[in-house]
Amino acid sequence: NYSIRVNDKNKNLALEQSNVNEGVPITIEDQPVLSVDNIEDLKLFEPEFDGQKISLLGHTDAGIGGGEFYFDESDTTSIDNNGTVIVTSGGARWKRESPNLSTAEDFGFLAGSNDMTSILQNYADFASTDSKLFVLPEGIVTTDTITFNNAAGLTFKGAGAFATRIRPFTALGTTSLLKFLPQNNSSGAAITGLSINDFTIQASGYTGPLIDMSSIFDSVVMQRVRCDRFAGNALRVVRLDALRPIAYNFV
Repeated sequence: NYSIRVNDKNKNLALEQSNVNEGVPITIEDQPVLSVDNIEDLKLFEPEFDGQKISLLGHTDAGIGGGEFYFDESDTTSIDNNGTVIVTSGGARWKRESPNLSTAEDFGFLAGSNDMTSILQNYADFASTDSKLFVLPEGIVTTDTITFNNAAGLTFKGAGAFATRIRPFTALGTTSLLKFLPQNNSSGAAITGLSINDFTIQASGYTGPLIDMSSIFDSVVMQRVRCDRFAGNALRVVRLDALRPIAYNFV
């Protein structure tokens, strides 16, 4: 007698059968892709081999922020960002396929009145350094300060000027709400190629700057952005480098 273990083309287990007699035919059928319900379940699922794939049905709630992940055995250092890289309790790295197309929902964002600051900051850190794309869905976005530490080349967009509504979690806050910085926030660096589009900030009584940019230099575009009911500055532009103009080619 023999035991048989067959993997599919993606190296997922397709068949495991013991006590197989020589000369007796066996049938291999398509097996369902392995799946987990949410991110917490994925963190508890230890992979068996490099490249193994698994389907996430939803980040927190079913149908929202799900997608396909694979095990990268060669990576032992990436930080768990709760969106595109998930680290199991055993130290394995599950990575999201097509991470550069990720949206806020892939990091656990849910529209409504709950504070989403830490979730959106995780997404902003990834967008600043990797995808250069920050996408908010339709609905209410409740957050305090979100900082983009390398805003050059970034596209920040909502679902429409009247569809995505950003509201401060701290209603009477004084700090910058959306903060865009050049790389390392250093003199000599500049923000170029920044695009900010399609959302409304509703900030009744908020005294801090709603959109705060440092050292913008070239090709910075804002379109279909509304700021309502604020008590301070809707837009603040700060110069970090005395040798450069405060803003250049700002549309």
